[in-house]
Amino acid sequence: MVFAQEADHLLLTQIVTQGGPVSSPDAAESFSIYNPTNSPINLRDYYICDDENYYKMQTVGDMSPASHHGLGYPTVGFSARFPDRSIDPGDTLMIVLHENYSTFYGNNIVPDLMMFGNSENSLLPTDENGDSFGTQSNKIEEVAEMLILFSWDGTTESVIQDIDYFLWGDNQSAIDKSDIDGYNNDTPAADQLFFKNEAPEGSAYSRIASGEEKGEISTGGNGINKDDETSEDFRKSWEIIELFNMGCTDEAASNYDPDAEIDDENCEYLITIYDIQEDLDQYNGQEVTLKGVVTIGDDLLFPGKTKFYIQDNSGRGIQVYNSSELSATYNRGDYIEVTGEIEKYEDDVEITNPTITLLDTDNEIPEPHIMSGNESLTMNGTLAKVTGILTDYWHYEEGTTHFTKLTISNDDTDVDAMFWNSAVPASSLAEYELYENDVSFSFEIYGIITFYEGTPQFTCGYLEDVTVSEHEIVISEQLVFEVAPHPFIPSRGEKISYTYSVPNNFRCVIRIFDISGRFITTLYEGMPVFFDLPEKTETWDGRNQLNQLSPPGVYLIHLEATEVSSGKSYEEIAPIVIGVSVK
Repeated sequence: MVFAQEADHLLLTQIVTQGGPVSSPDAAESFSIYNPTNSPINLRDYYICDDENYYKMQTVGDMSPASHHGLGYPTVGFSARFPDRSIDPGDTLMIVLHENYSTFYGNNIVPDLMMFGNSENSLLPTDENGDSFGTQSNKIEEVAEMLILFSWDGTTESVIQDIDYFLWGDNQSAIDKSDIDGYNNDTPAADQLFFKNEAPEGSAYSRIASGEEKGEISTGGNGINKDDETSEDFRKSWEIIELFNMGCTDEAASNYDPDAEIDDENCEYLITIYDIQEDLDQYNGQEVTLKGVVTIGDDLLFPGKTKFYIQDNSGRGIQVYNSSELSATYNRGDYIEVTGEIEKYEDDVEITNPTITLLDTDNEIPEPHIMSGNESLTMNGTLAKVTGILTDYWHYEEGTTHFTKLTISNDDTDVDAMFWNSAVPASSLAEYELYENDVSFSFEIYGIITFYEGTPQFTCGYLEDVTVSEHEIVISEQLVFEVAPHPFIPSRGEKISYTYSVPNNFRCVIRIFDISGRFITTLYEGMPVFFDLPEKTETWDGRNQLNQLSPPGVYLIHLEATEVSSGKSYEEIAPIVIGVSVK
C-alpha cells in the first residue's frame, strides 16, 4: 500500500457497523486505524468520537459531547481517549466496541484495543463519570453516522487537530467548525461528499487499498498537517468489502453452507427433498414448502403445462408440475421457493399445484450423482451424470410422441438418455449415430433420473449437457490402488481421491466400510475401460449409500478385482480418515 507520509497522521481504514447474534446484535462494531508514516506514533493524546460537536471538549469543556446531557434518553454516541501506547510504522490497530465481539468474530480476530473494561488495552472515558462510552450497546449507527479521529493535549488553550474523518449515509451529522473561534472554516456540511451506501451485516466500510484521501484539500484546514479532512470525497476513497463468508454453519439445516465461516443465524430447517423421497408415505398428499435450484427449466419437457425439476442441498431432486402453464417461466440456475402438494404419478414424485417465489438467478447447478444404473426409485428427479460408450442410437416419432434415445454403456451399466424433441430437436442429435459402438469415443451426459417401468433412465433438457470425447483405449496389465494420504472433511465439501487400475478382463468392485467392517457405500462395480491412461482417479465425497454424510472416524476403502475367466480374486485395502470440522 502507498500512503501519505505526513507526521503524526493516522488513517481510519475499516469500520464495521452491524452484525452479531440475536443476543448481541451489535457485537461486530469495530474500527481500525493505520500508521502510514515511517515513525511510531504515541496515542496518548488521540481521541475517537462519533458526534459532530466533538470540538466542544475544547471550546466549552463538554467532555462527553455525544451524551446529549439532560435530554432524558440513553446515549448512543461515544467519545473515548486512547491509552498511552504507540502504533508502529505500517501497523494497524483494531478497536472493538462491544464486549461480546467474539460472538460475531469467533477466533478469527484478536482485537488490539476495546471500548469497555479497564484493562491496559481499554480505551479511556473522556469524562469524570465514565459515561462517555455511551449507555447503549449500539454505538455506531448503521444507516448514517460519522467518526472523527482527532488529537488534543487536553488544554483549553490548544485547538483540536483533526486526524481522519469518515461520513456515511447523509450529511446530517457532518462536521462543520466554520466560524468557531480558533478554527479554520471546514467544508460546508451540505457540500461534503458522504459515502452513500450502507454496509450490510458481514461487511465493512473500508478505505481503498491505495490509502489516498481523494479530493482532500491539503491546506487551510483543521487537520494536524493543515489538511481539510471534511473535503475528502468519501465516495471515491472508501468502499464496502466482505469480512468473511457468512451463512448457515449447522449441517442439520436445509440451507447449510459448507463454505460459511460465521453463522448468520438464518439457518432453516425446512423439509428436504431427501426427506420426501425417502419417506414418501408420510408426505404423500401433504402440502410442503421446499427451496431448490432449477436443474431442468420449464417449457422444455411438456409445452402447454408446467414441468421442471429442482434440487436442494440434500442431494435429491423433485419434479415441479402443474396441469397448465404458470404466469412465469423458471430457468436452469433459478433458486426458488415452492409450496405445493406432494403426489406420486407412476414412478415420479411431484410437487403439484405450486406457488413459486423466485429468490435468485444464475446459481450453479448441484453436483450430479454418478449414475450406476441400479438406482432406487427414491432417486427420481435427481440430477445425475453418466459416462460411457454410445451403444444404441434410436429416434422415434409417432403422433405427438417425438424423442431420441441414446443408450450409454459403462462397463456392465446401460443407461437410456431420453431427449424429447421439445427440449432438444432430433436434428441436433443426428450426428451422434455415427459414434454408435465406437469405443474410441466416450459420451458424458447430464440429465435427471427418471424411471420407466421401474428401470432408471435419463431425462435430458439441453444439448450442451452432452460431451463427446475421443480417446485411446489403454490395456492395463497390473493391479494398482492408491489413496490420498490425508484426512478430509466432507461437511466442507472436501473429497478424498483414489487411483486404481486392474488388468484387462477383470471385474472390479470398490466399496467403503467403517472400521468395524460395516458397509457404507459402493463407489464402483463393473469391468472398467481405461481411456488414454492405464489407470483412473476418482473421488469419494464422504456420503453413504443413502447420500448422507458419514461421521468423523476411520474408514476402509476396499478394492476387489476378479479375473472373469478363472474367478481368481485379488484385493487391496487402505484406510481413510474423515476429520472433524473446527469452526
